[in-house]
Amino acid sequence: AAAMPGLQSVVAKHSEVLANNYLLLDFHLLGKESMEQAIFGGYLDAVTERHPDQPPPVLHQSDALLTNATSMRAEIGDDAFFAALNRGASTSAPDLSGIGNLGTLTTGAGAAWTPERFERALAEGVAGVERTRLVQALTSTLFTGYVRTGAWLDMEAGLRAMTSHAQQLGYDGVVLFLDELVLWLAQHLSDASFIQLETSKVAKLVETGSGSLAVPLVSFVARQRDLKDFLGGASFGAEQAAIGESFRWWEDRFDRIELAAADLPKIVNQRLLQPRDERGRQALDVALARVKSNTQAYTTLLTDEANSSETDF
Repeated sequence: AAAMPGLQSVVAKHSEVLANNYLLLDFHLLGKESMEQAIFGGYLDAVTERHPDQPPPVLHQSDALLTNATSMRAEIGDDAFFAALNRGASTSAPDLSGIGNLGTLTTGAGAAWTPERFERALAEGVAGVERTRLVQALTSTLFTGYVRTGAWLDMEAGLRAMTSHAQQLGYDGVVLFLDELVLWLAQHLSDASFIQLETSKVAKLVETGSGSLAVPLVSFVARQRDLKDFLGGASFGAEQAAIGESFRWWEDRFDRIELAAADLPKIVNQRLLQPRDERGRQALDVALARVKSNTQAYTTLLTDEANSSETDF
């Protein structure tokens, strides 16, 4: 954007904010079962790829994992259990081959796990620091399959955990791009409870209800149509009105950025069809000539609400 003449002044105006380190994430919702699966699953994919050496975030409900870990500890004994669990401890830790050494490093993210520290972590709530570290240690060593199994945290708890993890990785904020949201919801119009549940989750991207997050969360939601438009004439007016109200309930919590149809030719020209060289320009000319050779198709392409001309095209 900074290289485009029409945007340089805007970029300069916000240079201080744009200088921060942001984690940018794109989400296509089609095919996803829930907002949690789309956002938290997408975040897991991104940080696993970009930071493979870091502990994964705790975005699933961990009660079952801790129950299984407690059972394993009782089955194989403390020596074997904590020796395995401490494979992920700091490389500066002392020799952990003997149970007697486990008490020498007991605090901090890289500390060794002891029976006492394990019990303290179990006693904490879902968002507890030590409980989170224990879950990260377990999913990095003994229970690697738990990173992507089990029920997701609810949106509020999950967003707290996600932004806290992003902060630990050194990011100043997380920016989400949510695409095909309306079309995704439209695919579930026959399920009124699904619509109500998922639209309420979208609102939580703006209003978490749990105080400030560890780092700012910025969400861009692409919205091409009104959800109630997909109902057509097949549903009663009351149902259309209810869905429209549900849609507006979360939409009103976002700032609107409207792109008028009349702006599309300029946007396309600036962002999509700028030839990189003369060869590219010739390729566009050849493609345009091929389209124009079909008079009926070309006339159809020029028919739009903005009354675009051939020059626009």
